[in-house]
Amino acid sequence: MKKILAVAVACVLSAAACSSAQKTTIHTSAGTTTVSSNANGKTVTLRSKDEKMTVAQGPVDASKLGVPVYPGATTGATLSYAGKGANGVGTMVTFTSSDPFETVYAWYKAHLPAGSAKMKISSSDSSMATFVVPGHGKAKTSVMLTGGKETQIEIVSGTATP
Repeated sequence: MKKILAVAVACVLSAAACSSAQKTTIHTSAGTTTVSSNANGKTVTLRSKDEKMTVAQGPVDASKLGVPVYPGATTGATLSYAGKGANGVGTMVTFTSSDPFETVYAWYKAHLPAGSAKMKISSSDSSMATFVVPGHGKAKTSVMLTGGKETQIEIVSGTATP
C-alpha cells in the first residue's frame, strides 16, 4: 500500500500541471494498475483488480469522516486519500488550524465520545494526541493532533472487511 500511495502522490503532483484528463495503465509482475486524473488535475484514481484508491486535493466531504471537523480548520493544499481493497475501505484527510494545540484538543475532547482520548504527550515545543472513536460494526475513526506553530488534525476512518 505504501508503494501505491507514493505512486498516487507522484501522480497528483504530475497531474496538477496538466489541464486535461489523463489515463495510464501500468503493467508489473504484481498485476495491472490504471492511473487516471480528472480534467483539473486535482484528483487521481488508481485501480487494480481488487483495490481502488483516490487521492484528491481540495475540499473534503466532512459528513463522511465519522467525526466532526474542528471549526475553521482547512485542508489547504494537502491531500486526502480514499481507498477500497480486500481488507476494507478507508479515508484519510489532514486539516490545519492556526489555533493552539490545547484549544483544538479541548474542543475534540468535548465533541467526541467519553473515553475516546487515548494518548496525549507534550514537550517544550510540540504536542501530540490521539482519539479513537468506534463506529458501527468494524468501523473506527482516529483523530490525531500534532501541535507546534500550527495544529495538524489528521482524521482516518475505516471499516474492516469481515
